[in-house]
Amino acid sequence: MLLFPILLSASSLDSAAWRDGILHEDFFVLLVLALTLLGLGAFYRRHLPEAKNSESRQLNAILLIAGSAYAYALLWLSLKAGLENNNTAVMLSLVIYTIIGLWFYFYGQMKAVRGLHLYGGALVGFVVVRLLLIDIWLMELAGRIATFFLIGALLAGTAFFGKKKT
Repeated sequence: MLLFPILLSASSLDSAAWRDGILHEDFFVLLVLALTLLGLGAFYRRHLPEAKNSESRQLNAILLIAGSAYAYALLWLSLKAGLENNNTAVMLSLVIYTIIGLWFYFYGQMKAVRGLHLYGGALVGFVVVRLLLIDIWLMELAGRIATFFLIGALLAGTAFFGKKKT
């Protein structure tokens, strides 16, 4: 059902229009697709809570994950197009992803929702892997230091959440 729009949106992810600014048709293609996928996932989650079968739960999870992936791509591309310094755009994107991932991780842990817990952990893992394998080699020294400091502070600051005092 949504496979055709998703396939057509691939050209909007790598469009040359992102070099000229933020607000253009590719921005709105990705925005509408992200909102559609997230909206459908939220609708099915709210209106089909009685569906206990694994297919409907998996479809709901796929819709929400795909919608959030488009939202993350939109954030990444918008920051890179809107900010002059590429290092700042990458740093802000990764810090925002880390904050979102930590929030889902701890919210899922607190509410005992395994899916949210795994989603948050996967997002934080993505940030760390991307930082260590890709961005460390592409950033200038000052950008590397600031990014590692901010993400390290976020991770170190949350390291003791959920631990009981002994």
